[in-house]
Order: sequence, then structure tokens, then C-alpha cells
Amino acid sequence: MADPFNEGINKMFQEDRGLFMLMQISYILETRTMESDFGILPTPKLDEAQDKYYTPINPVATSCIAVPATVGNREKTSVVLEALSAESRYTLMPAYYDVTITNKMIRDEESAEMLDLILGSRVFDLGFIFNWGSLGDLPTSLYPKGDNFMSAYEKLEPKAIREMEKTIEAFKNLN
Repeated sequence: MADPFNEGINKMFQEDRGLFMLMQISYILETRTMESDFGILPTPKLDEAQDKYYTPINPVATSCIAVPATVGNREKTSVVLEALSAESRYTLMPAYYDVTITNKMIRDEESAEMLDLILGSRVFDLGFIFNWGSLGDLPTSLYPKGDNFMSAYEKLEPKAIREMEKTIEAFKNLN
């Protein structure tokens, strides 16, 4: 399903109406027809004291495999899926990354180095994934009303903490 928001931003960037654009790696493919040169940079550090780069992964755009609860042998299924995933790490990813992205899409050696840095600094934001207390919706919910961020956050914080504690407990109880 097309994402009109990202398609619009991507189009603006390709038409030289944007200087910077946060994007998924797959969007690099869409820059192939761009006339202007562009470079790839990691998400900036907060300040000089930050120990390294941290690149947040968009969990909405990542892949996952769902196994029905009715599957007969869950252990065997998980072993096979893990083996297939591991093998794709050593065959599919290098082909996509080395051949398609690095050799066909990126236009300069520095961007290839930056892409290595980005891929080596990936992190998953559990707050975004679980959206405890609907805190992830807070920035967009404030915009139309003009509410104060801190007062809105303080209202949601107790619920977020309760939901986070329930998630931690659920993980502790996994066997």
C-alpha cells in the first residue's frame, strides 16, 4: 500500500525542494532518476557527548513472519524460520546491499561509508513499538489543539508506566 505522506516528501526531495529527508533504505531506489547529486548521512548525534550514532529502525516498515497458533510443531517451525532468516542474512542482504544499493544507487564513496555506519548503529525503540500510554501519539495529538507538551505528557505518564510494567512482567513470564 502506498504511503502518500512519504511519497510526497520523496517527490519534493527529488525535485530539489528539500535539503534533508529521513528515509528508509528502500527509498534510495527511488532516487535513481534524480538529476541532482545527493549524499547519505546518519541521524545526527544529540551532542558531542553521545558515545556513538543510534539509528532508529521504523518497526512499521520492518518485516516479520506470523505463525498461526494452529501450527503442529512450533519448535520445528521456529528452527526452520530461523535458519531461513539467517541464510538470507548471508545471501539476500549482501546481494541487495552490495549490488543494488552500494553499486547502483549510491553516487559517492562517502555515502557507502555512511550507510555502513547507519546499518551498524540500528536500534529499536520499544516505546514506539508498544506505544505505552499512547505516548507515541502525543506529538500529533497536540498539534490541532495547541496543548502544552509537558502537561499532556504528565497526564499520560502513569498509564504508560502501568502498561510498561505489564509488558515487562509478561516478558518475565515467558518460558
